Amino acid sequence: MGIAEPKPFNDSSGWLHRFKRRNNITNINIGGEEASADRVAAGDFPPFLCELQNERITVLFTTNASGTCKPKLSVIHTARKPHAYKNVDMSKINVHWLTSRKAWMFSALSLSWFDDCFIPDVKKFCEQKNVPFKILLLLDNAPGHSPLLMDCHPNVKVIFLPPNTTSLIQPMD
Repeated sequence: MGIAEPKPFNDSSGWLHRFKRRNNITNINIGGEEASADRVAAGDFPPFLCELQNERITVLFTTNASGTCKPKLSVIHTARKPHAYKNVDMSKINVHWLTSRKAWMFSALSLSWFDDCFIPDVKKFCEQKNVPFKILLLLDNAPGHSPLLMDCHPNVKVIFLPPNTTSLIQPMD
């Protein structure tokens, strides 16, 4: 630039303010849930929860993108009828009650959930809202979700998220 030795740069708050305005630079503050998140409490909670738990369950959440369709939760438990529910008609509780030995999803159970829980709930919603029964189901890439789900129903397209991406693109987050 033809300058042998540049002058030292001395900025001022006025200079910075004008520079930001001229270049349309604004301060961005983290807002919403992330801004108020208590990371220490979040880190302390899992061990606390483990001390309280004496049973394992898995809960499946399903919704559409707008949040208007919220089918019943599906709960996977180790018992068909836990002792606490001995006098309860399990068909009357407001969840789909599923069972597996370790309370985990596995391939055959995912197929059963799809046919017996997901399809009837979503078909009923579509009929009530008078919308076509044409569904895109996004699932994480858990080994318990059967790849056979992709061909189970002609009106439901099943897509699995890429491996190791759930924490980054979790649709239910």
